[in-house]
Amino acid sequence: MTPLDKVWENTTGDGGFVLHWWTAAVTGGELTLGPGEVSEARWVTAEEFGELQPTFAQDHRFFTDILPGL
Repeated sequence: MTPLDKVWENTTGDGGFVLHWWTAAVTGGELTLGPGEVSEARWVTAEEFGELQPTFAQDHRFFTDILPGL
């Protein structure tokens, strides 16, 4: 996977984490994480995201306002 553009950033409600949202080009193979940069990653659809627990309220705006325009 090759990162393309950063499209969203938000801080969790408790200020404990900053989340970064990127578009990416899938170049084949498995998703490989940089252990010093990313603790977890997985593919989900916008509908699946809405069912995840817990989620951060600030992230819902990404799926309703930002993602449809990408």
